Amino acid sequence: MDQHWTREHFDKNLDCQYCGQIFTTTHARRKHEFRHEYPFECHKPCCYQRFKTLSEALTHSAGDDGHDFAENPVFICPLQNCRAAVIERPMPEGKLRQHWERHVSNGHIVPGTELTLIPATIPPLHLFPLFERIAKYEANRISDPAGEETDPAEEQSTSASYDMDDAEQDYNEEFEEMDPAEEYSFSESDDMDDAEQDNEEFEEDLGQIQGTEEELERLQEEFYAELVIDDPKDFFFREKPLGVRDWIFEPCRWQSRIDLDTAYIKRTPICQGKKLPNTLSNVCAGCEPVKKGRLVVAKWSGFAKMADFHFRTLEKHFLESAKRTWKASQAYDEVRRRMTEIEQGSRRGTDLIVLDTEFTMVTAQVMEVAAVERLSGKTVINTLLKHSKGISHVSSTRKTSRFETIRSQIHAAGVYAASRTIDRMNVREFAASIVESGITPDTMILVWHWYDRDLELIRRYLASAKQGYEDLLPPKENCIPLIKFFNATLGHIRIQVDGKKRRYPLKLEILFQVMFPRSALVGRNHQALVDSEQTRLVMTAFDWLCEPVEHRGSEWKPDQFEKPIYPSIVDFYGPKSSAEADPSKAQIDSPNAGGEPSTASSVTVNKKRSPQTMDEYPSEPIGKRVRFSHES
Repeated sequence: MDQHWTREHFDKNLDCQYCGQIFTTTHARRKHEFRHEYPFECHKPCCYQRFKTLSEALTHSAGDDGHDFAENPVFICPLQNCRAAVIERPMPEGKLRQHWERHVSNGHIVPGTELTLIPATIPPLHLFPLFERIAKYEANRISDPAGEETDPAEEQSTSASYDMDDAEQDYNEEFEEMDPAEEYSFSESDDMDDAEQDNEEFEEDLGQIQGTEEELERLQEEFYAELVIDDPKDFFFREKPLGVRDWIFEPCRWQSRIDLDTAYIKRTPICQGKKLPNTLSNVCAGCEPVKKGRLVVAKWSGFAKMADFHFRTLEKHFLESAKRTWKASQAYDEVRRRMTEIEQGSRRGTDLIVLDTEFTMVTAQVMEVAAVERLSGKTVINTLLKHSKGISHVSSTRKTSRFETIRSQIHAAGVYAASRTIDRMNVREFAASIVESGITPDTMILVWHWYDRDLELIRRYLASAKQGYEDLLPPKENCIPLIKFFNATLGHIRIQVDGKKRRYPLKLEILFQVMFPRSALVGRNHQALVDSEQTRLVMTAFDWLCEPVEHRGSEWKPDQFEKPIYPSIVDFYGPKSSAEADPSKAQIDSPNAGGEPSTASSVTVNKKRSPQTMDEYPSEPIGKRVRFSHES
């Protein structure tokens, strides 16, 4: 075992020779490089042979070699709430039985339950089952002028789905196909502040819903939706977690249907060398931030607490605190003076910036740096950093566990993923960019931390060149940690968790979602530029909260600081919308000249997008580009 660890994992940077993507094992790297060498896959389902040229793949796809499904039948999973069943993924009998055993081992079904073989309908090409189902659903809705609702018991629920073959079964495949906007945002980056926050109980110790059983039942009924598991309580009190990434613990408050207009498309990974069908997210776009926040909470607090967590507990406390005038300590006065001087034109915008970094978990080597101007929001720096001796995942001063090393390697793989197209600079280029950006030793730097670690890590990186580049940076006194200003108001709040009172969490990814739930930045943390932009918005709101209540008002309105990328789904599905009152006002944009009146029911009143192909969105899911619009 030790020989295997040393040979395959120990302090190795295994990068793809074609694209530079980093892996943690030679096996994962070889599988990835194989797809570069043989980029074209057979188009027929359940056939995963790959070829060097498209003509070879098409010739094979047109033949019968390995495509005789009468001789080798395929089936679908009979478990209703399984994602593989929802997308009607065809599987050979042997593969299906393995899939079924995973359901048993994870507690989804009672041991000894007999597997029912349901023949699968063979789609013409890969990746079609889900989209055929969506098209069938849309056709049924359009053909039903009365808009009658379908009995949800007759439909397969897409809200509660668990993919037994998801990438979590093999972390190598998971981070090979990471989507930078989704998966990377949940990388297990500690930011090296956990020791302090453990002592202060500032980890993600979040409150559960309080109230009697009747009040909780009323809450469930108030936000009842069609597409939800039959009895959510079944999943609250299990001894071991059941796929918390995919099970839905409460109904959708907007009663939204899951379709291409309301949910993001989830890009599936390559698992065991096989590309699985793309799927829709099992929550609507409005619930997506809450789901992402719960994944963040689960990462730090443990999966067992996830079902008891509710963001409205935090929102309630924050909204109450917003009704009072916040106080800023004297340490913040210099920041205010600097902002006033910039507004008056006596200083440049780069004299006050918000900075963030991403660094390795074990050795604290800075990997990514980003900064934005505090007032204008203009990007000052956004780059990945190269290290002449590479990234090390083993500490030179203490014993490093294998688990720590693997976590650090996965984090670095996400930061340096080939899909991230920002600049990559060595120390000399980075020093030059500091000068060009306008950062000087007089610049004041704001960081979302308890102390000045970000600035010191950058200083250490510049000093490694032994060229005096570290003198380009401001002194330690010019770095202002920001968490303490929020702690002065929110730090006294106690939230009941597991019979204990915990302090209000001040992790940026949680606090930002509480303050700006409809922002496009929600759930994208642990990317330096995103964290910088979030910090800037949070501090803009802090300045507003410090104004007297009689001047600013007591109602918290996040839209005054940042316009959301889309209206709330409450507006989108508004029952009194003019589009519902007059269907002729609901238009569909078409590539043809002119828009014709929509015949769709009132469930969808937004403008539909023109058909797109997956090739048009190489670096992010299609759902990330959906913009809801509402015509009045």
